Amino acid sequence: MISSKTTFWGYRRENGRVGVRNHVIILPLDDLSNAACEAVAHNIKGALAIRIPMDACNSAPTWICIFAR
Repeated sequence: MISSKTTFWGYRRENGRVGVRNHVIILPLDDLSNAACEAVAHNIKGALAIRIPMDACNSAPTWICIFAR
């Protein structure tokens, strides 16, 4: 039930409608895909590309655990 004490964590769009903010994170599978992920994130407003460390293929279990947290 909506009352005067109800809060909505959203935003008002330019056309007057309301929306909610989603978080978009672009994760590359390897260090060779960093540039592609950054290009995708650059074209999506509010998206964030997280770079994989260089030579990450040799330490995959380490960075997978970091991203999982």
